[in-house]
Amino acid sequence: VLAPGTDKTPYLLNAEFDDNLLTTDPDEFAYMVRQVVEIRELGIAGPSLNWVREAICECHWFENQSLPDLPVTVGYGTNERVVPIEQICTIGTRWASANLIEVQGAEHELLMESQEKRMLFLEPVMQMFRETA
Repeated sequence: VLAPGTDKTPYLLNAEFDDNLLTTDPDEFAYMVRQVVEIRELGIAGPSLNWVREAICECHWFENQSLPDLPVTVGYGTNERVVPIEQICTIGTRWASANLIEVQGAEHELLMESQEKRMLFLEPVMQMFRETA
């Protein structure tokens, strides 16, 4: 059973570029749509009620855990509309060894944004790996 308001059609087959939830880059959006059209299995449709329940339980569990002293980079776009930004920031600030990256104007898929926005996230990630190698 799917979560209310969702269906079995992959999001990218229903979404138009204007006001989509994933990226502000038209070329990246078109690339994602082509992938789903060519290989339907790559499409993500609505979540099941069980998936939503498990995700909520996992988030509650995570809130009560000691976070490891490991380097981590957490990123979000200021136009994020898939998950609550407040939750991302709560985890990012609670995790002492985390580097919280805010990408102005980006949507949900930071790695599918424009090269400029993508690199605002990837440069700190690559720096983290260089420092821990």
